[in-house]
Order: sequence, then structure tokens, then C-alpha cells
Amino acid sequence: MENKRPILVTIICILGFIGVPLSILSSVFTMLPGVASIIEETVPLWYSIFSIILAIFYLVGLIFIWKMRKWALIYYTALAVLDYIIMFSIGIGNYVMLGITVIIIGLLWTQFKKMS
Repeated sequence: MENKRPILVTIICILGFIGVPLSILSSVFTMLPGVASIIEETVPLWYSIFSIILAIFYLVGLIFIWKMRKWALIYYTALAVLDYIIMFSIGIGNYVMLGITVIIIGLLWTQFKKMS
């Protein structure tokens, strides 16, 4: 019998499913000519491309978190750690977003025992 998905996981996944396409659009937007001069922090082109690829990997993780798979939460956490290490190392990290990500992933980890 499949584990019933808690409402917390459902809400976080739905927000993630909305966030992934927005992240892709944001990355594409930062690659447009002239946009880098408008935003305060210049995002390197390679990071914008990396971010699009990473968003697809995040989507895979979200799909399997939706299906309540333990490995998916580990995978998603590792992706977030990698993403933030890279963002901070190139100078575009944001502590507020890091805090929000830690809280969201922490909430998901409270449901780990219910996953299969």
C-alpha cells in the first residue's frame, strides 16, 4: 500500500511545481541582452544555463517527493546544497532565500519517516 501524502508535502510540491517554470523564465530573462545592466547583481551566462538545467533536476526531485520517495528528498536536499554553494561562491547568494529554502526543506524532512 502506498503512503498517503501529507498536506504539507502536497502544498510544498505544488509551490515547487509553480516555482520551477518561474525559475526557468527568470534564468532566460537574465540572459537577454541589456538585462544584466538593469539588475544589481550580474549573473554569469554559464550560471543562467546551469540554473535552467538545475531547475529540471529540481522538478524531477519534486515529482518523486510528491510520490513520497525518501531518496527524492535526499536528492533534492543535495541539489539545494550544491546550488547555494555555487551561488555564494560566485557572489550572487542571498541569505534570506537560503533561510527560506532551509525552512522548506526542513519541513519536508519532518515527513521523511512517512516516505517509502
